[in-house]
Amino acid sequence: MSIKASMTEDEKKRALDATIAEYEDLRDEIKRRIDQRTHITELMITIDSTLAGVAVYTGNWLVLGVLPFVSAFCLLNIKASYVVHRRLTQYISEIIERQKLPLIFSESNRLWLSWETFYRERLAGPHRQRGTRRPMNDTFELALFIICCTAVILYSFVHFDQPVAIAISLVYTILGSIAVKVARMIDPYEVDSSVGHDWQSLGRP
Repeated sequence: MSIKASMTEDEKKRALDATIAEYEDLRDEIKRRIDQRTHITELMITIDSTLAGVAVYTGNWLVLGVLPFVSAFCLLNIKASYVVHRRLTQYISEIIERQKLPLIFSESNRLWLSWETFYRERLAGPHRQRGTRRPMNDTFELALFIICCTAVILYSFVHFDQPVAIAISLVYTILGSIAVKVARMIDPYEVDSSVGHDWQSLGRP
């Protein structure tokens, strides 16, 4: 006997209430992720601008050396937020919109809620991810490192003895390169994969 046939009207109502509550919680979490990315971006811009202002005001270009590390930290958090966002969207689209609600309404071919399915298929396709956001963030981090690295090296050779300047330049170049590489890394969970085609089987041995 199918689940559709075995569900009473009261069970359908409870299942619908639970599913809608789950949907709203997940959508709220997505909205929080969007706000989080906005705040992190604003924080990164504020800190970078402040440090750049201090470097110009004091004439100490070594302060600029902190910028790539601050930006790398912020960009990593932004990317992590996008990964969670994508997973939440995937679950809503594949499980709630395409399976749970149609099952409750006994309409397997109808999407009662469809925004996340539309978002995944039309607005967040792989071609848009590759062509816009990620390359822009990576390019920003690399360009910032090149500019700051150049400033640190020039300042070191002007204000310090040659051995000290060489040591500072070498250490900063190595650490900065590591920061850039880490900031450009792809999170293991960033690769898109299926949440699961049958939510009823989740948790079964």
